[in-house]
Amino acid sequence: MFCIHCGKELPEDAGFCPGCGKAQSADAATPAPVVVAKPALSRGALVAIIAAVLFLPTVAFLGIIAAVAIPAYHDYTTRARIAEGLYAAAPLKVAYAEFVATNGDVPGDIGALGLVPDIKPPLQQIALDGGLLVLQFDSSLQNDTLALEPWLDDSGNVAWLCGYAGLPDWQDAEDATALTEANAADYTSFRSQLLPAQCR
Repeated sequence: MFCIHCGKELPEDAGFCPGCGKAQSADAATPAPVVVAKPALSRGALVAIIAAVLFLPTVAFLGIIAAVAIPAYHDYTTRARIAEGLYAAAPLKVAYAEFVATNGDVPGDIGALGLVPDIKPPLQQIALDGGLLVLQFDSSLQNDTLALEPWLDDSGNVAWLCGYAGLPDWQDAEDATALTEANAADYTSFRSQLLPAQCR
């Protein structure tokens, strides 16, 4: 007889192997393996995992897009509202140019232009200050101001500098004449990136 565990030769009536020390009965040979069944994922859990894997990156992507798009849209709408104010000032610019052509000097106040400004939101008022046309906006635009500075170009026409803008490239500074000592940039309180391109 041989050991059922290590294969060593044993006497016929041996109950234990002297080599490995294990019992030699057939039912004590090897315990039956215990099989533990893993619980399988249900179909609902699998769908939830797939949805989470696809949904979370989408939410993060949309958050990044919103973080960029919302401020850009706000700047765009602010720029459009400022452009509305500039449009409302256009008749005053024409009346100002006519006053300069007729009188050879800048008007002292807005009433001298003989024109009542069309004030509606987002404008709060249009005034003359130091020869500049100053547009005061309402609280929807933080009561900021934008000034328009009159110049005589080389052909004797009134040209306007808006906000922080300098003389245009085509205008030679030696031939242009400032009609006022005041500077539009000093009277403009908007951040330059909010202004239309011609005012930056």
